[in-house]
Amino acid sequence: MLPVWLGFERQYALMGLPADSGVLAEARDLTVICLTFELRLDSTATLSDADGVGYESTVHSALTLRFNPDDFTISGAAALVNTAFEFRMAGCTVSSVRGGSAIEVFKLIPLDEPDQGLGYVRDFLLSYMPDITTESYTAVCPNMGPLSVPAFAAWYMAFAVNHGPEIGDSSDELYGTTPGAGYTSFNWEIVGGELVACKEWTGESEGLVETGTFELYHRPGQ
Repeated sequence: MLPVWLGFERQYALMGLPADSGVLAEARDLTVICLTFELRLDSTATLSDADGVGYESTVHSALTLRFNPDDFTISGAAALVNTAFEFRMAGCTVSSVRGGSAIEVFKLIPLDEPDQGLGYVRDFLLSYMPDITTESYTAVCPNMGPLSVPAFAAWYMAFAVNHGPEIGDSSDELYGTTPGAGYTSFNWEIVGGELVACKEWTGESEGLVETGTFELYHRPGQ
């Protein structure tokens, strides 16, 4: 849609026709309607050690991403919901408290292949940033009183450790475009249809394991 809309803009400019034409306004509006997506993130972070201490924390988010014709970006933000959290300490009774946050997508950039024809997408470049999660817990152990631990970003620690190399990656040489601040995701599996693309990963570092998926759906008009 973007090349079609810009094609109308160029033709009207070349012919000296008024820029406030209803046709151009409709083409612009249809482009915004078409370039609307839903991005779903599901991720689980785990920590286990030999002393029986560990946790599992799961997050989910569904972001609506819309095209902005003023700055030519596809972006959006939503809550990052901490759907489950369990902290474990051997021999103790633990009360775990979930703690979500938010996530923002700065840019979703479709990467085309000019010689493959109009509308062909070979990959996506996603620039995004999840906020720090706020899980906490209280443990009651034998021979000691309650131990209350304030928010300590259980999920986000595992995510940040395993995605560290992806932050601030401009990918200029590979893609000829700069995604913006935040973490960068590319090498998507292009599916087509309502489910446009998806990506899954597993990372492990410093005893922290994080597995997750992105699913990108086409949601025109939403």
